[in-house]
Amino acid sequence: MSTTQDARKRLVLARAQENLYSLNVAKMVCKVDASSTGTIHNPFTSLPAVSEGTVSGNTYDIRTYTADADTLQVNRRVTASEHVDSFDEYSTNFGLMRDRADNFSSTISNKIDRFVFNSVVGNGGFALGDGGTDGSSTAWTSSNTVIDDIINASIETIDINEGHGKKKFMVVSPREANDLRSFLQNAGFGVADDAIRGGGFSRTNGFVGTTVSGVDIYQTNNLRNTVVLALATAVTADDSVTINGITFTWVASIGTAAGNVLRSGTAGVNATNLAGLINAPRTTNANQVALSEEDAAKIERMGMTATASGTNVTITAQTTLVVSSDLTAGGDGFGTVSRFLVAGAYESIFLALPGQTMDYEEKAVSGKHGRELVMSTLMNSTIWTKHK
Repeated sequence: MSTTQDARKRLVLARAQENLYSLNVAKMVCKVDASSTGTIHNPFTSLPAVSEGTVSGNTYDIRTYTADADTLQVNRRVTASEHVDSFDEYSTNFGLMRDRADNFSSTISNKIDRFVFNSVVGNGGFALGDGGTDGSSTAWTSSNTVIDDIINASIETIDINEGHGKKKFMVVSPREANDLRSFLQNAGFGVADDAIRGGGFSRTNGFVGTTVSGVDIYQTNNLRNTVVLALATAVTADDSVTINGITFTWVASIGTAAGNVLRSGTAGVNATNLAGLINAPRTTNANQVALSEEDAAKIERMGMTATASGTNVTITAQTTLVVSSDLTAGGDGFGTVSRFLVAGAYESIFLALPGQTMDYEEKAVSGKHGRELVMSTLMNSTIWTKHK
């Protein structure tokens, strides 16, 4: 690497590290280890036997001391990469490398948040639904009249499960953040002033504010969302659905237009063909035409996947889903989007995000002008089995 590139690397990494730490929501609510790599150990020991009784004739039980440890390998890497043509670099009238540093660190931050919060949804703690019922799989509908109940029920569940006396947080989507704002506005200025303290609805690391119940609220677009598309009727040619601005169109003949999906007279085949393109957005075959590079990259960033079951397609993404459909059959279309919120006691989630592992490279690209830019960092996250 030339002296110029080496200096630029230091500047880019400094800028990227600063942006990563100012944008990342997970690091605000997790217990963060910023130094360790390799295998991290979480030691825990047995609890002693405890007895109570009168002095006269009092006996006590003895428990054998034991010690063990949970472990976590810091073996995941988040990478952002891009090829910048030398013509683009020379033609821009702004700091291109500074711009890419900002963009890369923002993208890496989002990917870390998506991994951490998706891991919690899949593996951690207790599920609340159906009006605050523990373990319910029926979604609790959020609105400006029940958002306070959702927060309070979450506090109750955390307190029951060894979280009493600990500072609480909740990570919400922009939808629930809006519900909270509306609740506070409807409650009157006095309650609103008391309910949100410490800077109001700021956007540093997604921080929204602190409720009167003492819960810190953070907003992010990186929480898991799911939605079901019902296709009980065989779609008509040129019917389409749009997911986060990406349009998929069923066609009688596959053609060449990006996002085309082959239409079938069987509803289940239409569901399967759509799921196939969502799961392989860069692939063209007899049943689908690859999306544009921009849309394919967007699907990958969102972590979007689709599962066809019968005539339904279940779409899951690690971001806020916005969906619409233009289907001939009136009974077909998207159901209600389900959004997962994450609530807990601070530091109940562990995040290994070692700063010294962040790296930036500029590589020559064979047969192309310009350079390949690559930025990466190591990380991993868990909820410890013990002392969680």
